[in-house]
Amino acid sequence: MATALRVTRLFFRLAAAELAFSGPMKISRRENKLQMKKLYIHIGLPKTASSLVQKFLYENPIALSEHGLHYVKSGLDLNLRCHHKLVWTLGLHVPPKYVDTSISNGKEDLLDNLIAENTKYAEKDLIISSELLTFLNDFSELGELLDIFCNREILFVVVLRPQDEFLESLYQQIVKDGSAMKFWDWVDMSIKVADYNYLVRRIMRIA
Repeated sequence: MATALRVTRLFFRLAAAELAFSGPMKISRRENKLQMKKLYIHIGLPKTASSLVQKFLYENPIALSEHGLHYVKSGLDLNLRCHHKLVWTLGLHVPPKYVDTSISNGKEDLLDNLIAENTKYAEKDLIISSELLTFLNDFSELGELLDIFCNREILFVVVLRPQDEFLESLYQQIVKDGSAMKFWDWVDMSIKVADYNYLVRRIMRIA
């Protein structure tokens, strides 16, 4: 239970940090949201212990429920214990080769399931987690998803680490996955993902 408390508190601390990122907010707007249930969208970054957080969220539904939280089941990848399946089904990221290319055919069913789950857990704060969302160029592509949860306050949870450590860890992962790309060639191609100001600005465009 101590671990459960630490992880659930982590989400509240990260959500509070998100408010600091989001810049000035009209007091009246904030007051209107105080009574609203929340949807936490955890987008990583990759290589920031996302898998550990997702594993805990998946394996501890009772502990989460006791603290007023629910890890969304619709679009949940049961192997990875995160919402990559949701992201792929909504066409927000190109799926890897091992994923059936027909996955997008389940989009309408997924949206219906999300609507039903939002209603069923109306008294809980919800959590969706997929670090694939880090790579969205335009967060307005989340429109269909956010419309379903328009009755909630939407909070993006972003975990950051020093950019040099982040890029080094990410490169080690792609080498492990079989890439032969040289480090500096990869950095030139991927540097934007480590531009945290750019990431926050993209999120703020839909705030």
